[in-house]
Amino acid sequence: VRVKWRMQKTPLKSEGIWPAGKAPKWVNTPTILTPGPDGDLYIYEDGLDRTDILLKNEAVPVGGLVKGAKAMMVAPGGLPWFLTKQGLVRVDGAPIELPGTAPSGGVLDRWGTVWVGDKKVAALTLIAADGQIKSLPSPTTNALAALPNGGVAQASDANRDIKFLDANGQPQVWIPYGKGLPGVFRYVIALGSDAVGHVAAIVDGGEFEGVVLWGP
Repeated sequence: VRVKWRMQKTPLKSEGIWPAGKAPKWVNTPTILTPGPDGDLYIYEDGLDRTDILLKNEAVPVGGLVKGAKAMMVAPGGLPWFLTKQGLVRVDGAPIELPGTAPSGGVLDRWGTVWVGDKKVAALTLIAADGQIKSLPSPTTNALAALPNGGVAQASDANRDIKFLDANGQPQVWIPYGKGLPGVFRYVIALGSDAVGHVAAIVDGGEFEGVVLWGP
């Protein structure tokens, strides 16, 4: 695995009608974006507690209202599942309580197992399709992304690395924060992946801030 592309964030400054020295007011609606099984984009809006599918440039509501989602996955039937402080919330099933209350990432693998990372719990929680729960010892997690081998990419600010885990949760590759880059970063804000095995991260803090893409 190597760095295949990177984009470093340029310094931000206030221009135009905004008063000098004051940053613009951002929209206070954090959004979670997740691709569905057919490639459609699912959009969760925290301020509205709702999810839409983007179909032909139209937002079509799907599922029910869910408050305070921290991560979203899409089940094979097309309904969204969410991770909240209360646990795994499934529109088509009963909620499942989790060991931690600070979920930071979730992945639904090809076997129907949900992988859950938590910012405060030093373990990965795996919820099988039959509801059985097991924990894998792990550093605290800041972000997760699915890998084509059935495993996940896991970012841990506490360990300052990104691990590529196989389907059994065993680390196969370690990437220290900043490896192959002109400077070290401190935080991973989000992870994303594709079917080929590329993993992208939005990173912040330290000497490098921007987007990094790793690939085979």
